[in-house]
Amino acid sequence: MLIGVLLHAIGWGLMSMPSTTAGLNGLSKEEVSDGNAFTNLWRQMFRALSVVLIIQLYSIVRELGIAGVSLLYGLFGLFFILFCVVVRCE
Repeated sequence: MLIGVLLHAIGWGLMSMPSTTAGLNGLSKEEVSDGNAFTNLWRQMFRALSVVLIIQLYSIVRELGIAGVSLLYGLFGLFFILFCVVVRCE
């Protein structure tokens, strides 16, 4: 578990700063503070929602056992396909 948390922290650190910098570089100097506040708001909201989602997924896997794992893989696949369709359409 500790290794997973460590890898997540390293990955988040390597991903977060360049993406935030790239997004804020497209704004004018007057808009940077608003853009930074907006970015921080969504980052905090998704962190809170991800904790809830992980707890729910853990409870499903714990109740259903191996059937829950295969159900989750199927749901992740479906969400990935839907995400790719939405991103391609816009």
